[in-house]
Amino acid sequence: MPFFVPIAIGAATLATGAVVYYGKDALDNVEEITEETAKELLDKGVPFVEGLGDDIAGTVGVLGSASLEFVEGLGTAVFKGAERTYDYLRGKLRGKEPDVIAGFTSAALVILAVVYVYQSAKSAQDAF
Repeated sequence: MPFFVPIAIGAATLATGAVVYYGKDALDNVEEITEETAKELLDKGVPFVEGLGDDIAGTVGVLGSASLEFVEGLGTAVFKGAERTYDYLRGKLRGKEPDVIAGFTSAALVILAVVYVYQSAKSAQDAF
């Protein structure tokens, strides 16, 4: 740790039961340290702070909650967008149902004809 000189050490217990050690420097930067490093620093007299691990766990909890809220909001936004698109298209096409059906039918027939001609030419090795 050449650039990180801890002034306090803390530990947090993860949900798996593992203990993670952290060091805090004079600028309030927190960095994860190994258990061996934590023991060496404790032997040198660096104080162990009880609340340091709780602060880190709280920060992680806040980030997790924010991520969950983002994902929930994203799902809601997608469904609202789809609903508004449907409402807009329904309003634009209301009263023009025969024209819409004729348009979709003709477009489908054109696409099928193009695919048929392409496949026929390809299998005959005529143009492709």
